[in-house]
Amino acid sequence: MSLWIAKDGAWHGPGGAIVPFNPGELGESPLAGSLPVGEATYPVPAGTVLYVSPTGDDGASGGVNAPKRTLAGAISAAPDGASVVLRAGEYHEQVSMPSGKTLTIQAYPGETVWFDGSSVYTDWSGTGPWTTTLGFSWQPIDSSRYGQEGDGLANLPEQVWIDGIAQTQIADGATPSAGQFSVNRTDGTLTLGTDPSDKEVRIADLRYWMIAAGRVVLRGFGVRRYSPSEVEGSQSALLYVAGSAHNSEIENVVFSESGMHGLAVIRPVDIKSITIEDCNNAGMQVTTADGARIDQFVIRRCNLGGWQREPITAGIKITRTDNIIIKNGIVDTIHGAFGVWFDVSCTRFIVANVNVNATDIALESELSGGGFYDGVHHHSWFINCRTTNSADWAVKVFDTDYLTVANCNLDAARVAINAQQDARYNANEPNNKTFEIVPWVSGHNRLWNNKITGTTNIASVIAYHDPATAVPGPDTETPRVLLGWDFFDEIVGNWVPTNPPGSMLQMGKVDGTRTSYNTWAAAASSDAAVGGPPGSKLGTNHQGSTNPNINIAVPLPEDMAEVLGAPAGTQRVGTIVRGPVPTY
Repeated sequence: MSLWIAKDGAWHGPGGAIVPFNPGELGESPLAGSLPVGEATYPVPAGTVLYVSPTGDDGASGGVNAPKRTLAGAISAAPDGASVVLRAGEYHEQVSMPSGKTLTIQAYPGETVWFDGSSVYTDWSGTGPWTTTLGFSWQPIDSSRYGQEGDGLANLPEQVWIDGIAQTQIADGATPSAGQFSVNRTDGTLTLGTDPSDKEVRIADLRYWMIAAGRVVLRGFGVRRYSPSEVEGSQSALLYVAGSAHNSEIENVVFSESGMHGLAVIRPVDIKSITIEDCNNAGMQVTTADGARIDQFVIRRCNLGGWQREPITAGIKITRTDNIIIKNGIVDTIHGAFGVWFDVSCTRFIVANVNVNATDIALESELSGGGFYDGVHHHSWFINCRTTNSADWAVKVFDTDYLTVANCNLDAARVAINAQQDARYNANEPNNKTFEIVPWVSGHNRLWNNKITGTTNIASVIAYHDPATAVPGPDTETPRVLLGWDFFDEIVGNWVPTNPPGSMLQMGKVDGTRTSYNTWAAAASSDAAVGGPPGSKLGTNHQGSTNPNINIAVPLPEDMAEVLGAPAGTQRVGTIVRGPVPTY
């Protein structure tokens, strides 16, 4: 049952979280996230089925009355196209799914199945603090390319829970206080500051759950308490989908308490109704996954380790991917990092009906764009999304062209929409799309029908070139410094308050400074120093204390109507369809 309720023009959720909606929003709110582990009721598939039980035997046949004991044993024995059905219980293993094999792996209907990367430790010495021998060898994660905030211990991979409560790791060899632990890597020991007597102490001693090189269908269970030992690569996440695993499916799976990322995919995957929570770094990493679909998801409480936001930390980080759709999701409480971040040669992407609560940047497109394919300039989209004012920036459009930000409710602490160009442009480096497809140079972006509120410092919209170093222009390879209006094709149908804190618009000049405009009329009369007058680029927008007439809005295009499930031609300022609500 959802803990979120609608009242007073907003969704009210756990911990006092509030997500506003428009009274005129259409449809029902889709449920987002996995069912609680144990509540999925997928029927046992037809065809060849191998059963697995914690009380089974890997030497058994795998029949319903003679189950295997481990998933690894079942995967090894299963023929291509078979199904593996997991009976209730806890499994402590890490497995590999071979390339060239397709398997369905699911929980038995209505049974609770967890893969758990931790073990219970009972052999402790001392009278305070208390020490045990680890029995395995860990090394700190190589963080030479990845900065850390705070205490700088995010790269220590160990995890400990006492009666289900996560303990805080301190520097190797230090003496822990209650609620803390430390490791002595020379001696291979771990020391607690809390008395373990009459308590369940669990230590994560496996590094990943599955590396899937073949196609898999995963559904109806949970994966928790693994301690990945890499920042990127096959041991950076609980589940790593690669190899020939094209078109794998993940549905109603919970990924919890990962020492690094929750999920990493480098192939197109169909993901629906999943929950990723309590990760030490990013929730999900996606790269080279052309055509991937992510729907009805929850990613929450990530970057608990305090990594710097760059180069990888986000609720979802996507790179080098074309034609991905991310919709009907919630990205909540991403500490000091991005919510949804497209970075490096992402094209034709759509983020639709996603609520984002991140403390740095909620939605960002960087070194990406719409993409020029088969003679057509496509657009990428942020549409019908909501951000909270915990984010410094609601939307950042960075070295990006042909992006449409449409029908979003944008609440931000500093800047609602920040369009920026820096000195980078696509020089056709290996592994990236070409300059012709996506130049990494801003231009032809559109701001349609957005409801902008809550800026408390700088501006509602900023567009500038910083540093002001010449790059190829948005329509030519002739290098120049972009001016404010060079970033846009259209700004139309948007609403801002009558007296916004800071400026309404700040438009960049050739020297990198900016000119501010506090009304739409002033913006319409901007001069050549910022690329003006804007002419047809600036349509009818609204500034006032009440909701504007919907007739100023650009009608919802047919392709985006299909994505949102709303009638084509619908006119709204701000969000059109109801936002997602967590399943639990």
